[in-house]
Amino acid sequence: MKDAINKALKLFNILRDSLFVRALLKGTAAGTEHGKFLQSLDCRHVVDIGANCGQFALISRKCFPDARGIRGSGLGLKPFSTSFDGVRLS
Repeated sequence: MKDAINKALKLFNILRDSLFVRALLKGTAAGTEHGKFLQSLDCRHVVDIGANCGQFALISRKCFPDARGIRGSGLGLKPFSTSFDGVRLS
């Protein structure tokens, strides 16, 4: 039951943001469960090593709009600010 409540809360938070909705329509649910913690930080740079489909990149971009960030796996890193599978992040 707790899992269903957490999923419903995550969906609610995603539906409140147009960037998150566009990403969801492309198959990626933003990692909104990390938002409260991330907002307590002051970051100018974010590195997401091991990025899969962009959940952390999306919430990081929302919490730190002025930060420079890169995401990717060990094989290649890409700036957050360019694009995320066709969804403009900046």
